[in-house]
Amino acid sequence: MQVRIRCWCCQLSTFVTLVAIIQTVVYLVIASLTVAWVVLPYTETVLPPTMDSYLWLGQSHLRQSVTVLIISLGVSFSGILSSSLLLVGVRTQSRYLLVPWVVVNVLVLLALLVTGSYLVMYFTLVKEEKDYVLAAMSSSLIMISIFLIFITILVVKLFIRMKQKQLFLRVASSFRGSRASINYNYKINTDTVRSNISGYSCNSASETVVC
Repeated sequence: MQVRIRCWCCQLSTFVTLVAIIQTVVYLVIASLTVAWVVLPYTETVLPPTMDSYLWLGQSHLRQSVTVLIISLGVSFSGILSSSLLLVGVRTQSRYLLVPWVVVNVLVLLALLVTGSYLVMYFTLVKEEKDYVLAAMSSSLIMISIFLIFITILVVKLFIRMKQKQLFLRVASSFRGSRASINYNYKINTDTVRSNISGYSCNSASETVVC
């Protein structure tokens, strides 16, 4: 039973570790691309270094860019932090460090699911000119959210397995302690009986000599 739990935890821990590393890289790429998308239009490579650059792009575009940048950096920071805690939790077998990753991942998959569903409905039902290409591209967000649901279930299973493993080790340790205590008490009782028997034998021998 112990070997089976340990093997299952090792396989699941390896997979979860790989997923955490991939997610960390993905969040870093998203943050880098967002920063580049926001910053590059205001650099010298695109626009001349004048004060009219912001007016040329428009204040509405600037506000939208800043909003997208803040949201992207916030999500990326939360994802990187939760993935790092997940790696530490798997490494140290601390199951409570898996909880932040589960919370962040659930929020992300819900956002992707709602956004993807809204875009698919907008491009196929609401918009007058149907755009099935954009609807198909938007459905990729739904597929990603489904994949994240599968990953989240595996991390929750790992959390449960860690709890079972710690409980099993605690019971086994308690059992070994009880067994050692029983053996120690048995040894003390045996030594006491032997000493009593030897003392009784000595007393009998002494009485025989006196007689």
